Amino acid sequence: MSWTKQDENFLIHLQEEINDLTDLYKQQYISNKNMLCKIYKIPTITMSSICSFLSVANYGYIEKDAKWVSLIVGLLNLLVSTLTIIENYKGIERITTLSEQTYKELTLLSNDISLCLSIEIEERFYKSGIEAINAFYNRFTNITKNSNILNENTHHHLYLSLEQKNIELKRIVSKKDLGEMK
Repeated sequence: MSWTKQDENFLIHLQEEINDLTDLYKQQYISNKNMLCKIYKIPTITMSSICSFLSVANYGYIEKDAKWVSLIVGLLNLLVSTLTIIENYKGIERITTLSEQTYKELTLLSNDISLCLSIEIEERFYKSGIEAINAFYNRFTNITKNSNILNENTHHHLYLSLEQKNIELKRIVSKKDLGEMK
């Protein structure tokens, strides 16, 4: 069992792909987090606070004004409910959390690959390049399997990208590990 330059090149290229995906997930996380706060959370909190204030203050109004205050409170509650339903339907908070989790896990994976490659071959945890490639690629596959940006084309893109680098994939990663790529 040993390491070859080809094994290291594969891991370097895998790390580059992971870094690109990490950037995508980070951008998606930031974008969704901003949208969640600006469009959903802040307006919902503001309108709920106004409704609470008007409901409590409604007792001091004369009957004629109280009818209008109640109508305003009802409309604001309707808007708050609508915003909350849209937010839940779109699953924005779930997508935001998943994006954050995925970009953090991909960052850790990239760091682990970098650490592995920076250590002398004799000192590496993985005794062979094939063992390291299988371990890192399986982690990559597990991380991206349930991600919300990626789909089955991601693995195909990675496969083609690695193939363009003239890396002998059949020796390094079996087609079973790559899924149903052809």
